Amino acid sequence: MVLPVVTGVYFLGGKLGLSLAFINSSATAVWPCSGIALAGLLLLGYRIWPAILAGAFLVNFSTTGAILPSLEIAAGNLLEALLGAFWVQRFSGGAHAFDRIETIIKFVFFAALASTAVSATVGVTSLAANGLAAWKDYPAIWLTWWLGNMVSDLIIAPLFLVWGSRPANLHKKRLPEFLLLTAATALITGIVFGRWVPSKYPFIYLTLLPIFWAAFRFTQRGAAATAFIISAVAVWGTLQGFGAFAFDEPNLSLLMLQAFIGVIAVTALTLGSLFNERGRAEHVIRDYAERLKRKNRELNDANKELEHFVAIASHDLQVPLQQISMFAELLELKLPKTSEDHEFLVHIQKAAVRMLRLMRDLLEYSHVKKDQRHFTEVDLKVLLEELVEDLDGHIREKRAKIEMTNLPKVQGNPLHLRQLFQNLISNSLKYCKKNEAPRIEINARFADGFSEIHVRDNGSGFAEDCAEKIFLPFQRLSSEGEGSGMGLAICRKIVEQHKGTITAAGQINQGAVFVVKLPREERG
Repeated sequence: MVLPVVTGVYFLGGKLGLSLAFINSSATAVWPCSGIALAGLLLLGYRIWPAILAGAFLVNFSTTGAILPSLEIAAGNLLEALLGAFWVQRFSGGAHAFDRIETIIKFVFFAALASTAVSATVGVTSLAANGLAAWKDYPAIWLTWWLGNMVSDLIIAPLFLVWGSRPANLHKKRLPEFLLLTAATALITGIVFGRWVPSKYPFIYLTLLPIFWAAFRFTQRGAAATAFIISAVAVWGTLQGFGAFAFDEPNLSLLMLQAFIGVIAVTALTLGSLFNERGRAEHVIRDYAERLKRKNRELNDANKELEHFVAIASHDLQVPLQQISMFAELLELKLPKTSEDHEFLVHIQKAAVRMLRLMRDLLEYSHVKKDQRHFTEVDLKVLLEELVEDLDGHIREKRAKIEMTNLPKVQGNPLHLRQLFQNLISNSLKYCKKNEAPRIEINARFADGFSEIHVRDNGSGFAEDCAEKIFLPFQRLSSEGEGSGMGLAICRKIVEQHKGTITAAGQINQGAVFVVKLPREERG
């Protein structure tokens, strides 16, 4: 059933085209059959080649009445279609040749320009050799033949391919707009190529308006359909003697018009592809964003579960650790200090205390959340004075001196900010130099909308390449001491909660400085 339909469509298209043959009865500047044959081979496969050959023969035989020239011309038409389909399949993506700019360029070269030259050469040579055309008219007939086939590949083939290669998905809500676009295209083209605009006013560029509209809103389908409508109306108007291409010689009028239509077709296909690629890119971005949101929700859920687990585990582990520490202390009291077992118990007790400290820090780390609902105005001067007073015993034990100047007010969580500066001060006291009293300076300055608080000490410092590493969980400034390695990690998390930053700088035995940048208090 398919082959007779293809033959019939080809025959009707051929008779329509040859009805516009002016330079020779077998050569026309309007030849829909090239596009029909190319699209048929790409959509239905090479098995339809007999239908194309039969249709081409019937069209030419019914025109010339000569069997041999009709067979030769039909063979040339078939060869053109087969070469065009093969090249498009091989180099231009087949039926999806109009999805990308690079495949459109290859389609124009291989199908529209190259394969059509084969048919024109075979056909015109056959006409001249069999006495159906004069050799002196060979160039003019060849140009007419080639240009008609080329434009057909640019107008007719894309129309069938973009509408037939994939199911139509025109949404009902967009159908009125599509019908409006169709009517507007026909109206604008009718005005440009109608009796209303004198030919001395060539407003042909107005036909680009519906092309842009179609490509932007309906991509390749809209662009191909719009180009076809423009082509059909323009041919009709030009043959009626209207428009910029209406000359005294009809064939010259059609040649000039077809050159213009070829440009319109390539423009439409290119714009359709550009907007289609934009749509695909937006779709990919939306999918990627949706996947990111989904992954983010999964990570947040997993993070909540992990924080919940850490909180429960840390809390539940503290009870047996406290019992280990308590019983180790009781056993230590019963054993002589010179006993080897006494030394083991001391190590057990220290390990238990260290584990308790780690559990406490893990709980603190898990409780720091990026939540600004409990932010209030915090006077750092008052907060640090209270903190130093609470740490007074430890400060006097270390014979430390703490100086505080120019401390600002900030917006934040008072408990977390207290924990931040307590960790920084404790860190400075812990890593002080031997036989030298610790000195800690805390001051602030304002820069770029931030309050910059500097915590500087004269302690043992650290290597420059450790400035970033020390803020990671379980990282310690040295192997000495009994810290959990979570103090500075907690500091960073607190500062990030406040949309600020914390950095460190130092040198071995030259002290360290921690710089906390917090957004300045907003004043009404």
